[in-house]
Amino acid sequence: MKPLLLYGSHTMLWCMTGSSMAQTWISLADMPPNGYPLITGANAVHIPATYSPEHMSLAWELLKGSKPKVELDPKLLELCPPSIALLTILVDDWIGRAYPKDVAAFVRGFMRTKLIDESLKEWKLGLEGMPLSQRLAVLDLAFPDVGAEIDMDLHSGLRQFLEPHLDKKGNGRYYFRDSYQRQIVRLLFNKDGTLRESWSSLEFSATLMQLDMSWNLLRLGEAAHHLLGPHTSRQWEHEQPPAGIDKFKAKLQAIADKTATKLASDQGGVVGLGPQELWERQSWFQKVLSSKWNDRDRAKSKVYKQARCSHLAMLVFYLRLSRNVLAHAKPWDQESDIPVDVDVIETLPRVLGQSLFEFNEVIVDALRVLSRRTMEGINAEIHAQLSGSGGSSIEDLTDDEGSSDGSHGAQHDGS
Repeated sequence: MKPLLLYGSHTMLWCMTGSSMAQTWISLADMPPNGYPLITGANAVHIPATYSPEHMSLAWELLKGSKPKVELDPKLLELCPPSIALLTILVDDWIGRAYPKDVAAFVRGFMRTKLIDESLKEWKLGLEGMPLSQRLAVLDLAFPDVGAEIDMDLHSGLRQFLEPHLDKKGNGRYYFRDSYQRQIVRLLFNKDGTLRESWSSLEFSATLMQLDMSWNLLRLGEAAHHLLGPHTSRQWEHEQPPAGIDKFKAKLQAIADKTATKLASDQGGVVGLGPQELWERQSWFQKVLSSKWNDRDRAKSKVYKQARCSHLAMLVFYLRLSRNVLAHAKPWDQESDIPVDVDVIETLPRVLGQSLFEFNEVIVDALRVLSRRTMEGINAEIHAQLSGSGGSSIEDLTDDEGSSDGSHGAQHDGS
């Protein structure tokens, strides 16, 4: 701030504030000097909520340089969402608390007591008095495969506030661009649109980005199985394929091709293996296949063995298996003692040599080509397997024929 004031234009005043100053600016707008509203000369500068890994590394080095007497723990950078502002506050709080040795526990507490509580306070001011439909629309923004029509669904003031942080889908709907912002919203809302007031400790057993990717990977597995699974080849011969299925298939094919190249290069000279053999040789594939949540898919795997003759088919199968595991690991369910399986979340990024951030963006890029109607149809098909279950854009995805435990309850949303 000081360099801006010292070396900036003498005809310009810089003022950087947080959202808590909103009422101050509203009051300023109501007090025009000499009949000219000063607020009309102010321009909003929307600072990005998420920064690239390179920017985060640069900020980390600058923080270390500004605190030469303190040895900053690298886990602070590793566990922090990709936000320079959050990283700065996190580091200052860590130092202020006399350098807690258990950095993971400290970060979980920070996210719970600082980030989520502050977010609730900010959101509550704007949304508590708004109709339920507004809160549900905001919740829809947290799901790239669904999104919301902000021109119709959101109050004009709320739309103007959120639009700089949204990306637009091909069908005109919008969703939150930033991974940790999506997960914050899921944590703040119940699936009925009411604001939450408390959270369980298990909800913070993984980082916000890991939790966001857990949701995205789960929904990708659902979409892949129901749109491209071995049972669908005949289905689309008699039915009109859903909108976006060709683009969705192309996105998954790109992932499958990269995986195929990686698997082939890691075989140590072994040649002549087909896609199915390559995938089944991987320990990470066998681990998820042998999960107790995949006993039915494991038992039925021989039935579809001939249909899984391509890398795309094996990717769809693996996403299906991963989905079954993630659907039963519910850190947002206070009655559950099963933490989210971080290993499942990080497997494909690790195989492809990509960061979690990069691969999460790849998943979002695939999900965003699907329409709300397509996802509602998928959810309806899933929920029809349990009597009395209804589908909605943020309805929890239930266990189904992939698991033998048909009595298990529905998976809640981010609450």
